[in-house]
Amino acid sequence: MKKFGVPAVLLLSLCIILLGAFLPSLAASWQDSADSSQIHYAAVNNVQLEFNSNGQQSSLREKFALISKYSDSMSLPASLATLTENDIVRIVQDVVAKYQQSGLLPVGLHQISKRDILESQAYMVSWGEDESRSNIFWNVSVSLNTDLYLHLVLDDQTETVCAITYTDSSEDPQAQNQSEATLRARMAVLCTLYLEGLGQEFSQYDPESIARGGQYQAAGNSVSAHLSWGDLLYGEVKIRFYLSDDTFYVTIS
Repeated sequence: MKKFGVPAVLLLSLCIILLGAFLPSLAASWQDSADSSQIHYAAVNNVQLEFNSNGQQSSLREKFALISKYSDSMSLPASLATLTENDIVRIVQDVVAKYQQSGLLPVGLHQISKRDILESQAYMVSWGEDESRSNIFWNVSVSLNTDLYLHLVLDDQTETVCAITYTDSSEDPQAQNQSEATLRARMAVLCTLYLEGLGQEFSQYDPESIARGGQYQAAGNSVSAHLSWGDLLYGEVKIRFYLSDDTFYVTIS
């Protein structure tokens, strides 16, 4: 026994040294084998989409310029906008009530509800790749009655009605063959309602003067008018007003 004691100890020591040298490789191979049937995911940070910049809200003039001259737009889920579905219904109800009281919309319409909103889509407009010049708007289409429709473009931040279009598609429109004087009077009401909705920023414009300067077209029995201003970045921006027997609209171009 003693004769073989020293060689045995040396052999055992050599085995231990070799095992220690190969242990990391063996462990890695075992780990790879254990993980081969499993899927692993790297940690992902939360993503947040941010608009406009420096915490400052753009003026309506800047927003109107974006609408008229924008070079890029993108539809957005409602979750990324400020306004909610209930807000949209409330705004539409308010617009309908004001335009009814003014005589531009017919009386006797039912109370607007969610089922009357045919479309309410949020979208972001930006000036090319310049994220500091961007804004969220809403396209909203409403069924007022079987043949009466309203379309609005709303500013997501301020709830401002940026554009409005009303059409009566019935074969026998409720208002027909109005006189030029009547159309001009209604044009003055349209200009007044719209500009009042824009607030203080457009208070220097006189709606009566805009209406008086409008052009009458006998062929379509309509009156059109506009106001405009120049912008160093975007160029000329126009708010166009149009009114006929069965239609009126205010658009930005």
